[in-house]
Amino acid sequence: MYKFEITEAKILHNVIFNNENVFLVVEANNGKYYQIKLPTYFSNPVTKEFLANYIAQILNFPVPNVAFIKMSKNFLSELSIYYPEILEKVSNLNSIKEITFFAIEWIKNTLEIDDEEMLKEIVKNIIFNQEEFYSVYAFDMLLCNFDRHFKNFIVDNEKYEILFIDHERSFGSFDYSELENHITYDGCIYSYPQISYLYEIIKTEEQFEYIINFAKQIDKLNLTKEVFEIFNRNSSNKFEFGNDDIKNRILNYFKKRTNNISNYMIKNKKVCFDAIS
Repeated sequence: MYKFEITEAKILHNVIFNNENVFLVVEANNGKYYQIKLPTYFSNPVTKEFLANYIAQILNFPVPNVAFIKMSKNFLSELSIYYPEILEKVSNLNSIKEITFFAIEWIKNTLEIDDEEMLKEIVKNIIFNQEEFYSVYAFDMLLCNFDRHFKNFIVDNEKYEILFIDHERSFGSFDYSELENHITYDGCIYSYPQISYLYEIIKTEEQFEYIINFAKQIDKLNLTKEVFEIFNRNSSNKFEFGNDDIKNRILNYFKKRTNNISNYMIKNKKVCFDAIS
């Protein structure tokens, strides 16, 4: 069952500028802190992040807790001081009472991952959910997420668990233009030099078997329109999920891509996982 909270932003704690992205850290009425990635001029990450989180949760893959965060008109007006462009995203600010964002729960005590070598060390010697980490290979293969790197993991330093974040480039790009082109993609998901080191982490047959087991879970995935209904029911903003064409394309993508992930990973073994002894 998909788990999420519905709450309202109470206090803005921080605005983080990271390359093209802008993140808000807010305290909500439920007493928890959340991180919200705001839309940019070329990408609206909301629906993809929700979709990835939904799939990960129902497959028991490690992702942060999430919530739908409501922001009042007054709260949004105050935010515009830090991020004037938000008024362009909410052009009808004068006529709305609130807007809803999808957010991940802010983990206060995280272990900062500095580089790929540190990630390797964390997976090998620090985290307690190492077996869950292996699901990332099958998960990213499903989503055609070619953007996985050490900054797209976070480590809960209290639970010593690694979690997956940042799925904005699922389906092979920022938008949905490449979705159909990747329905049957079966190559090395981490083929780019800057992320190919992820394959070096897998060194044994036992580790690879965990990946295959996770891939077999994905093969049984049956994504239905329920995922869109959950989003639309809890968000005042439909974003791409308000477009029937995009919804149908997404469903078609998963219908054709599931049932094949374990075969894709097996095919990849000798080509991509060449560190296996």
